[in-house]
Amino acid sequence: MEKIFKPIYIPAPTETPQTNAPYDKWEQDLLGEGFKALTLELLPDEEGENCATLVSYHPSEDPNFIPGTPDKPWFTFLFIHGWNDYYFQRELARHVALAGGAFYAVDLHKYGRSLRDWQTLGWTENIEKYDEDIETAWQVIAKEHGELPRVLSGHSTGGLTAAYWAMRHRDQLDGLFLNSPWIEMPKGHKQRKALLGAGRLVALNEPKQPLPMQSADTSYVDSLMGWDEDVHGNKPRGLKDWHDDPSLSGWHLIREWKGSHRAVLRFGWFKGIARAQGNLLAGKATQIPTFFATSTSSYFGKEPRQMMFADTVLNVETMCSNAWRLSTNVEIHRYPGKHDLFLSFPPVRQKLWRDFHGWAKQYFPAPEGTPELPESSVAAICP
Repeated sequence: MEKIFKPIYIPAPTETPQTNAPYDKWEQDLLGEGFKALTLELLPDEEGENCATLVSYHPSEDPNFIPGTPDKPWFTFLFIHGWNDYYFQRELARHVALAGGAFYAVDLHKYGRSLRDWQTLGWTENIEKYDEDIETAWQVIAKEHGELPRVLSGHSTGGLTAAYWAMRHRDQLDGLFLNSPWIEMPKGHKQRKALLGAGRLVALNEPKQPLPMQSADTSYVDSLMGWDEDVHGNKPRGLKDWHDDPSLSGWHLIREWKGSHRAVLRFGWFKGIARAQGNLLAGKATQIPTFFATSTSSYFGKEPRQMMFADTVLNVETMCSNAWRLSTNVEIHRYPGKHDLFLSFPPVRQKLWRDFHGWAKQYFPAPEGTPELPESSVAAICP
């Protein structure tokens, strides 16, 4: 498929930045022009001081904004990253803005921009601890945009966090956009209950004891390093014209924040995940319009080429079979992409963005008189 336009790729730093965003004002973020960051002060915990970091997108300051992006938003959008992760998906921000959304993303406490030297990466025993991060972020967003409709979004563990918050705050949300949300264990409720029991037993005395297993996203992070013909074979015909896209040349990642050796799975953390999943799936479904996106397949083998076209972290069938438990108004969308669909190959992302814009137009329509978006913008690839 013909490219829409060629963006300028602004690589993220290869090492952890030494400076943090200020608490009292927005400052340019490490993602470059058009992106700003603000540190949010949170209550301390047993490890000491805590904070979250809010990233905002300003299309008028972005040299690679998508043509047709409106000057003024009519809804707000907050994104939550996954486990062993942080926010860096510029293309997501650009498409949300194109759809009329004021885009924000939060690096939760002890992750990414919010991780401090004295903290255990990603550590929590209770997903509800992230309520403070989310609600503090919404307060800042409301100060800037008033009471516009709210859409909450999350990927993987962030999808669980978003869906769990939505179930408990259903009257405060107008939309939910989930990208491969980890709402159930790969082998279903029996595995979840077993892990919950083991987690409770061990975490009673040693909550931070590592699990005797490797993180499932190790091979997935490797797949984000780009297409290597010596490893993956010849590129499929539909990808040959996209050699400069990061999904093929390799995503620029801060490895201390994604794929870090510090990202250790711990019994107390797994207990918290299993508890949140159980509460979410046992709860009453909301009526919140929900866009539920996953890959068309999972793959847990060792063939590198297969890993490039499937979810290698979660069981997509288990996810999809439980989607109806989240909302009475859920749309399931499936694509032949990776665990993070926002990082999949261009044809997958183009279809995802078309579907997202259709969903946003249905539930968050543009003000009367707003020009119709051209197809070139709706399917734009601009990472």
